[in-house]
Amino acid sequence: MSEIKILLAGCNIQNREIKLKELLEMTLKKNRIQLLNSTNLTLKKIWKYVNTKTKQTERIGDSKVKNELGETIVCTSAKPKADSLCSF
Repeated sequence: MSEIKILLAGCNIQNREIKLKELLEMTLKKNRIQLLNSTNLTLKKIWKYVNTKTKQTERIGDSKVKNELGETIVCTSAKPKADSLCSF
């Protein structure tokens, strides 16, 4: 706390805000680095985990198709999707 008072001693209000933001960003960055170092995680491992959880297995989403009776059917599996795209 005394470090902050020393840093902000001769500053006007705008400069104080800027210095406080810089100090906060530096502190957050240090905390992130300490967390990564303490858990033996790397950014590559973290993003690999995130990508596996958010990756879609199917490239084509569900599609709505009208059948011969005029009813709307939602195609969720690969075969009906392929058939609906071929008939389009």
